[in-house]
Amino acid sequence: MQTQTYTIPFVLEDIPDLDYNGFMTLVEKHKLSTTYHFNTGGTRDIGGTAERLEAFYRELDGSGQSFNAREFNNFISNYAD
Repeated sequence: MQTQTYTIPFVLEDIPDLDYNGFMTLVEKHKLSTTYHFNTGGTRDIGGTAERLEAFYRELDGSGQSFNAREFNNFISNYAD
């Protein structure tokens, strides 16, 4: 049985406290993939399982925030591989 994966858009510039090195550290920590698309003006995608993507976004959200897992899972459902 194969695990469902998702590839979702990610805009590094939307996270002011996250630089490229910090982003790549989180990508590696959560075992995600990332693709940079030069031919579309520099868009970026990240990919992985729902659980790994959720853990990545929970960490970005920080400990003081309330992360809405249901809303996140609804969002990524549009990006199933």
